[in-house]
Amino acid sequence: MDSNLFGALSALLGSVVGASASLGTTWLTQRQTERQQRRRNQVLKRERLFRLFIKECARLQLHSLDHTLEDLSGGVGIAALNEIRLVASPFVVEKAEQCVSDILESYQTPNLSIAELHAQDAFHKRDVLREFTIACRAELEAYGGN
Repeated sequence: MDSNLFGALSALLGSVVGASASLGTTWLTQRQTERQQRRRNQVLKRERLFRLFIKECARLQLHSLDHTLEDLSGGVGIAALNEIRLVASPFVVEKAEQCVSDILESYQTPNLSIAELHAQDAFHKRDVLREFTIACRAELEAYGGN
């Protein structure tokens, strides 16, 4: 084989290998970046959903302390529970369902005045969101959130 041909083929093969390595590295980096962005978007979606559910449950919990349940129209936002079922772990879903159950139960208890609430330390005893928020934080941290 001619040494000039051998040198040219070696140079060509070296260029192809170098370009392939560069393309492969770029492709892998882009893929990893897209995966991280998708994960961040999913965490943000969960955070927004959890936040909406927490706000609605807190509003309903406060409402239940001095009202009875005449109709369910005021709790439309609690329908976020169904969205939570789509994206959250079974443990978080269980805690969300418990929140809803505790709120409905709270509507069945006698109404309390502010003085009675303070005297019974009812705010602390009726913190229906505590376990849910702890479960949400654990899930978000495990999934890559803050």
